[in-house]
Amino acid sequence: MPHREGPKRPVWKDILRYLIYVFPGATLPLFLFSRNAFRAHPDDGFSASFSTFSAYVFYWSFYTIMQRAPFTLAALISPLASFCFFALIFVHRETGRMIPVYYLADNLSEVFATAIYSGLLQLVIVGLVVYALFLAAFFLLRRRMSRFRLDYNLDYWPARAILTVALLTVALGWLAPSHMGYFVRSGWNAYRMEKTLQSYDIKASAPLVSALGLPAASDPSFPLLRSLPGNPRAERDVFIVVLESFSGLYPEDTPFLTGLVRESISADQAYSVSINTPRGYLSILCGIYPSFQQKAFVHFADNRYRCLSGILGDAGYATYFFYDIPNLGFDNTYNFLKHIGFEQVHNNLGSESERRPSADAWSSAGDAVFYKDVFRFLREAGHPRPALVAIGTNGNHWPFHEGEESYRTPGLSAARMNELYRKSLRKTDDALRLFFRELTLSPYRDALVVVVGDHPFPAGEHGNFWNENRAYEESFRTVLLIHGTGRKSHPVASQVDIMPTILDALNLRARSHMAGVSLLREPEKRLIQYTQPYDGKFLCSLYWPYKRCHEIERSQTRIFDLSRDPREEKSLNESDLPPEVLEKLRQGQELWLLNQALFLQDAFLPQSR
Repeated sequence: MPHREGPKRPVWKDILRYLIYVFPGATLPLFLFSRNAFRAHPDDGFSASFSTFSAYVFYWSFYTIMQRAPFTLAALISPLASFCFFALIFVHRETGRMIPVYYLADNLSEVFATAIYSGLLQLVIVGLVVYALFLAAFFLLRRRMSRFRLDYNLDYWPARAILTVALLTVALGWLAPSHMGYFVRSGWNAYRMEKTLQSYDIKASAPLVSALGLPAASDPSFPLLRSLPGNPRAERDVFIVVLESFSGLYPEDTPFLTGLVRESISADQAYSVSINTPRGYLSILCGIYPSFQQKAFVHFADNRYRCLSGILGDAGYATYFFYDIPNLGFDNTYNFLKHIGFEQVHNNLGSESERRPSADAWSSAGDAVFYKDVFRFLREAGHPRPALVAIGTNGNHWPFHEGEESYRTPGLSAARMNELYRKSLRKTDDALRLFFRELTLSPYRDALVVVVGDHPFPAGEHGNFWNENRAYEESFRTVLLIHGTGRKSHPVASQVDIMPTILDALNLRARSHMAGVSLLREPEKRLIQYTQPYDGKFLCSLYWPYKRCHEIERSQTRIFDLSRDPREEKSLNESDLPPEVLEKLRQGQELWLLNQALFLQDAFLPQSR
C-alpha cells in the first residue's frame, strides 16, 4: 500500500488521543468487572485479567489496521465489542465459569432466561444507555476535532509492531485461559465432536454394551434393546419418589432415609446421570443415559421411547405423574411425560392459600403438603387398577431458603451456605417420613417404593456452590433405594438401574431399551456413566474406584482413584492404571458417543417396537 503524501504526525500523539478519547469509554467496564471476577474467583483471576488485556490489544490493533475506514465506524464498533466481553466476564463472576460455544449452542433459551433472572439483561440495557451517551459525547467532540484520525500506513514501524503484538495476543489467547481463547478453543472442539457424531457407526459399536454389564444385543442396529421374560401382567402398585437436588454425602442429616436404606435394596455410592432434573427423569423412567448435548425432553422429544410408564400402562396399570412445579411447560415436561405414556400428569394440587409466596420458590407449598395433596387426589380417584405413581418433589430446590436467607443472599459465608443446604435436606427427610405414613394409611400400603434423587447439589465442596460447575463427586452422588422387595447392598448403582429393577421385581414381561441392570441380581463390577453437560461438557465413566472424566471444551482428561483420593485432588496418568481398568474406562468414553448417536439417529427402538 503506498505511503500517504505529506508530513507524518508523530504516532505518540495518535496514541495519546486514543487513550484520552476512546480507550476509557470502550474498556473501562471490562477493567472494573475483571477486578470483580478476580475478587470473586481468585483461581480464575488471571483468566479475567488476561482476557481484558487481550481485548485492549485487539481494539488498538483494530484501529491501526483500519486505514481506509472512517474513524467513526471504529468508534461505533469498539464499545459494542466491549459490552460483549463485559457480558462474558459478568457471567464468569456470577457462575464461576467461562462460557463455551457448546453451552450457548445447546442452551440458548436457558442462557436468555438466566440473563433475565441474574440481572445481566438489565445491566446490558443500562450499558447500552451508557453507550448511547458515549456516542453522543464522542460526536460532540468529533465536531471540534476534525483532524483527529488514526490512519497511518501499515509500513510505518509502530503499525507493524502493534499488529505483531495483536497476533501474539491471539496466539496466547489460544493457549492461555482467557475468555477469548477459551471461547475459540471450545468452538473448535465442539466442531470436532459434531463431526465425530455425524459419522458414528452404531452397528460397529454394539459390543461396547457388554461393558455396562449387559448381554450382547440381538440386533446390532439397536444395541440397548432387551427382552425380559416374565408375566404379561402384574398387580403390585409402584411408587417412585424423586427428591429434588438431594445429596448422598450427608447421611447424618437424613436419619429417616438413612434408616430406610438399611431395609431396602440400595447402593453404597448411588449416582445421578447428570446435574439437572430432565436428564435425571429420563434415566429413572426410561432406563437410558441422557444426551450430553441438548435435553431429550426438548430436542429429542419425538424419538421412539419405551419407558416404564408405557410398559406398565400396557400391562393394565393406571399411570400418574405428580410434579410440584408451577409450570409443566418448563423444558417441555408435560408433553414429554404424555409422550412416554403417562395417562395423567398433574401439578399445583393444593389451594392457592397453601402455596408459598416466594419469588425463588419452585415448590408450591413444600414436600409435606404436596405428599398430602397427592394422596388426597388418589383417594378421590379410587383404586380400580394397580397404579404407577411418580412424584417429583421440589421443596429442596435451589436457592435453599431458610427464613430470609438463601444461596442468593449476598455476603453469606461458605459455612452458612453449607448449613442452608443441609437444613433443606433435613426438611426433605422429615417430609419423606410423612410420605411413608400417608402410604401406610392408604390402599397402596404394599406398594413397591423407589426413592431416588434427581441429582445432588454442591454445598461448598471444592469451593463450589453451583451444580452446573465442574464434575466432582458432589455433583453426582445422590440416594437410591428400592423398598419392599428385600435387602441388598451394591457397591455402586445408577438411575438407569431403576427401570430394569422394577420390571424384575414385578416379574413383568417387557421389551425395551435398557442401559442399566436389575439390582435384584448379585452385585458385580460394571461401568457407571454420568455427564456434566454445561461447564466444560464432561463425559465421565466410573469403574469403581477409578473415575475418568473427559472435558470436551478443553479436550482434557482427568483420572482419579476415589478409594485413595475421595476429594479428587490428584489426577492420575493412564500409565498408573491396570490395563483392564484402562480399557473399561476407554470403553466408557466410547459408550458416550454411542449413546449420543442413538439420540441423533433415533435408534433406541425399531419403528415397529
